[in-house]
Amino acid sequence: LKEPSCPEVNISKALAERVAQSFHVILQAVEPLGIEFRKYSGSYNSGYFRRGQDRLFLTIEEVLIDPLSAGRRARWWQWTGTGTPTGHLAFSFEAHRYQRGEEKEWLETKKHPLERVLSEAVCAVRLHCLTLQSKHIQEVIDRKKWKED
Repeated sequence: LKEPSCPEVNISKALAERVAQSFHVILQAVEPLGIEFRKYSGSYNSGYFRRGQDRLFLTIEEVLIDPLSAGRRARWWQWTGTGTPTGHLAFSFEAHRYQRGEEKEWLETKKHPLERVLSEAVCAVRLHCLTLQSKHIQEVIDRKKWKED
């Protein structure tokens, strides 16, 4: 699903309600802090978390195991079609939609339940926004010092 008002989602139909509930949990935890989920202004990209001018894109995927890849997790676009969906979710965040390398990901497993994954995802959104806010404040301080010199 690539809808401008939703996060990017790549799952089986069986997980649709579970994903909606998980996304709702994340929203409920970050919205009181002024971190809102916004509709993307274009028609291709999915929505994003926003605080001030800073963005954080969210992707929710179902974990796929591909036996041709020695049982390792495959991304939805790498899947050969011979494996099976696990029923577990993966949440990934990236600050820049087209710049790879900064993506952070949390995977649900039998040993790492969804509740813990959601808690870690919420902490990641909060930390991302707090870090950028601190960076912006420091930039303002540095500009004032530079103007004074």
